[in-house]
Amino acid sequence: MGVGVKAVILIGTPAGGVRGQARLHNTAWALLGLIAAGGQTSLAIEKGISYLLKTQQKDGSWSEAAYTGTGFPGAFYLRYDLYRIYFPLLALARYRNNFRRGV
Repeated sequence: MGVGVKAVILIGTPAGGVRGQARLHNTAWALLGLIAAGGQTSLAIEKGISYLLKTQQKDGSWSEAAYTGTGFPGAFYLRYDLYRIYFPLLALARYRNNFRRGV
């Protein structure tokens, strides 16, 4: 399965992830991969960017209630609080820098 196909699966579902399991930062990671791999935008990229913009809160952040790290199930879980902010911002910036210069 190529990079584009995996990214379409992540970005193309209603919750922005595979069967509702992928997190917001996973969509951003897929976008970063697609932007790095190609010289032009695509439907998958546009859908992913639209999802990030649609889910962005008024203060510029994103909400992600689920834990984003590993741990020991039933004992403890890690939470990387900045993943939900850092990676979507990075994806939006890369998109702007690669496809929307001057906008």
